[in-house]
Order: sequence, then structure tokens, then C-alpha cells
Amino acid sequence: MGRFLQIRVMAHTYDESDLAKAWPTLWTLGFPETSPSPMMSRTKGVLELVDSLADQIRFEMIDPSVQKALRPGVDQAKKLKNELEQALADWNPQKANTLSDRLEETLNDLEKMASGI
Repeated sequence: MGRFLQIRVMAHTYDESDLAKAWPTLWTLGFPETSPSPMMSRTKGVLELVDSLADQIRFEMIDPSVQKALRPGVDQAKKLKNELEQALADWNPQKANTLSDRLEETLNDLEKMASGI
């Protein structure tokens, strides 16, 4: 990096409104209208959705049957998110891109499952 110019490798959700359309059930679970936590992220992107879903399950804030059904997929999404962030930290955008595809596929599968519960 230069003295004035920073080089960054990062992942950012381009349009948050697309998430509510792509994954409406997960969106509702991950970002409830009446959030009990004032610390809940104001940014509502893919990575924040994964964190919020994991928190909703971890703190038992959603129905137990929904938690049981979604926990394995949410755990997988959280793992992929962490690997993606590590790939970015390691300046490995190719790996991060592959992981982002896998993360979105995992969220697609979770949405199908969640919408059927």
C-alpha cells in the first residue's frame, strides 16, 4: 500500500433490497421488524444476514422447530462466511469469489427449507 492510497479486498452487498426479494423468509427471520437488540446491524447485507440468523438461533429468538430445521444450514453458512472473510484477509479474491457462490447457494437452500416450515 502506498502512503495515501489503500488497496482493499472486500465483499459488500450491492443492493440490500435484493435480499428481501431473493430470500424473503430468511430476511424476515434474520431482520425482524421489532428487533429486541439495539445493537442489531443497521447494514442488512448477505454477511449481516448470516450473522443475524446465527444469533437468532443461538439466543433462541425463533421458534424451536424452526431452529432445529435451520441450524445445520445456518451453521454451514456461518462457516462459509468466516472462510470468505479469511480469504479476503489473505488477499485471495479467487477463493473468496468461490466461497461467495457457495454461501449464496447455501442461503438459497435455506430459503427453500425455511419457506416450507
